[in-house]
Amino acid sequence: MTDGFGGKVPTAVIMIEDDMYTASADGIAIYPGDEIRVQSLTGATEYDVRIEANAESGDFSFTVGAEPYTWHDLAGQDVTKGFTLTQTDLGFTVDYESFETIIAEVMGADVVIAEDADLSGDMFDLVITMGETEYRFGFGIGLPVSGIELDPDHIVINADKQPVEEPEEPSVGEKYSIGYDLLGGGSATINFKSGDTVEFTFSDVTENYRVSRVTLQDYNTGSDIHDIVDENDDGTYTFVMPSQDVIVMVYVIPADSYKIVYDTLGSGSVDSVELDCPVSAKEGETVNFTISLPDLSDIYDDYVPLKVVNVILQNANTGDDLETLTPDGNAYSFEMPNFDVQLMIYLMPED
Repeated sequence: MTDGFGGKVPTAVIMIEDDMYTASADGIAIYPGDEIRVQSLTGATEYDVRIEANAESGDFSFTVGAEPYTWHDLAGQDVTKGFTLTQTDLGFTVDYESFETIIAEVMGADVVIAEDADLSGDMFDLVITMGETEYRFGFGIGLPVSGIELDPDHIVINADKQPVEEPEEPSVGEKYSIGYDLLGGGSATINFKSGDTVEFTFSDVTENYRVSRVTLQDYNTGSDIHDIVDENDDGTYTFVMPSQDVIVMVYVIPADSYKIVYDTLGSGSVDSVELDCPVSAKEGETVNFTISLPDLSDIYDDYVPLKVVNVILQNANTGDDLETLTPDGNAYSFEMPNFDVQLMIYLMPED
């Protein structure tokens, strides 16, 4: 564990993978091992970093020994020692084990967090200081799916996501690897032959979270190939292994939130729509979203400009229509019910 450090950067924004966040940003999720790359738009070349507890987005109860506390009791306190920060050439990496261990390192004793605690939201501030100026970035820690069980007949695990060497055997196709990303919970490689049916279930999901969506992605590009659906609604997912390396990507949302998905009818397809909308919301929340129709003439020779003629909110579980949404320009809103919903977007040619 560390108490922070000073550092030098080549050039106040932070970058995590390909995502850039400006000062005062919030809603950032930082997972164990994430590298935070620091860049100063003012030309500063030195910075200090610390992490503070932030209770503005939520509170929960916990005990240290026999003493009761709430997260508000730690609000504004330096909790850097609860994390392991390791300096890199472009910034630093952030590591931690769990919310409990973060608090335990700060308080110096074992911690028990209440079972009904909601640990989502920006529970921390990443504070970057350059000269006399502080830049704050609100973030939450990644709460991962904690494990995947795969068909035992096919398990060959290699933690560094590289193809696994196996004895030669009769095969109808070459072997390709599946890397599965547990959103901060680790990754592994499982080898299958193209054409194999891959079956898996989730052995556990972090408390207060549930699986929202599972997709199959191209290992090399990260682009979606298709969704993997629990067709029998029994927690079992299957797909046919393609002739390429793939990733099974698991998305989770708070257990008290409901999914928002979308589809199109009429002309075009889901590729015709750019939807700026949350992927989930809690019951009673107002969901605001916008719809844009990009020009795809450079991609499709037979492209025809489209327009949105209707947007209907549906029950995603039954397909029943709930209401027709009234646009304000290209903006829409609705109140989230207590079940998953689908936005059905009706498209027609402009002419």
